This record gives sequence, structure tokens and C-alpha cells, in this order.
Amino acid sequence: MEHCLHSMRELQETHKQGFSVQQIKDIMHDVCSALEFLHKQNIVHMDIKPGTFLKIFINAIKENILYSRTRKYKLADLGLARIAQRSQGEEIEEGDGRYLAAEILNDMVEPMPDLRKADIFSFGMCMYEFAVGERLPTNGDEWHAIRGGEIPKLQENRKKLPQDLIMSIQSMMSLDPNKRPSATQLLQIPCLLSEKDIQLKWEQTQNEWNKEKIKELEHLLQIRPSRRKSF
Repeated sequence: MEHCLHSMRELQETHKQGFSVQQIKDIMHDVCSALEFLHKQNIVHMDIKPGTFLKIFINAIKENILYSRTRKYKLADLGLARIAQRSQGEEIEEGDGRYLAAEILNDMVEPMPDLRKADIFSFGMCMYEFAVGERLPTNGDEWHAIRGGEIPKLQENRKKLPQDLIMSIQSMMSLDPNKRPSATQLLQIPCLLSEKDIQLKWEQTQNEWNKEKIKELEHLLQIRPSRRKSF
């Protein structure tokens, strides 16, 4: 693995006023790209968080999201990674409870939770931290309120952050796993698309539109192969 400069927890310590809009968009894009790759391989991370300070014998940081020399955000520490399917009655090794989805904390068995959606929830909680510029509470009323979908601090940033990004973070934190978007869907939100991506998406849309119009014309004109008369 390449050498990385910082963990996200370290960056949070040095950005007391919070991350810039561009940094937040870059974090969202890079980590969602990593999740998209993992999830397509039927692998889930199960411990997504900015990083945890360990104060046992020495001060250390258990890094989970890193910032590399190439100015990319990387998803690391796959110690709890596993296949996405969960068998009935199977216990799941849990990570940091502040970032875990409710269906994992509550040990729901039926229906079997889609563990990819649990990853999305955990990353949504991370993005909430980055967007509001505050650490998640470890417990108490605010902790329960956030996990219950009460996130006014996120809405207070609507003048700072693109609305589609705010709505995406909110959907990632949904209590209902079925309402959480996939990593692939998150990568398609407009504020994360580059100019090249937007142009490509427009061309694809235009091509699809042209195909539909051609089909409509063929149907209206009832185009059939011409037949030559023999004499």
C-alpha cells in the first residue's frame, strides 16, 4: 500500500473551522469510488470511520480513511471486511458503534440486512461529521437524535454545501436501509461529476433520445424492406 500523509482524524484536528466544500466533495467522490469497487466484488468494509485515537500504551491512530501523497482519499483498514451476504443467525463483528447502522447495532435477523447499505450508513455518518465540522457525540440525546434522522446542523449548511450533496448525506443516514443509495448512485450526483463526466452523460442522454425518436419514426412510417418487382 502506498504511503499516505494523514488520516481523516488528523485532518480534522488541523481543520478546526471545518473542511472546504471542495474537500468535502473530494472525500465523498474518492471514498464512494472505493466502496463501489469493494461492493462490486461482494465485499463490505464494516468499519468505516475517520480514525480512532488509541491511548493504551502510546498515542496512536487507527486509520480508516487516509489522505495520500497523490491528494486522494483512501479507504483503509480492512480488518473487519467480509462478504456482503449474512447468514441467518450469524454474528457480525462490530466496529465503532457511533458509525454503525441501526440494523447492525440491533442485531436484526429478519429480514437479513444488506451489509453494503450498512457501509453506506457508516460513511454517511462520517460525511455528516465533515459537513458540520463537529465530531459525532458518543452517546446521549444528540446521538439518538442524529441516528433518528434529526440533523438540523446539516441543513444549516445549505448555504455552504450543494443541496444535492446535503440530500445525499441525509439519504445515506436513513434508518431504512432500502432508502439508502448505493455507492454507484452517489457517484452520479451532479456536484461530484467533472466537466468531462457531465459532457459524457449529456452525450449518452442525447444518444438515447435519438434512438427513441428513430423508433418512433419507424413506427409512424411503418418502414419495411422494399421489394423489387420481377418482369
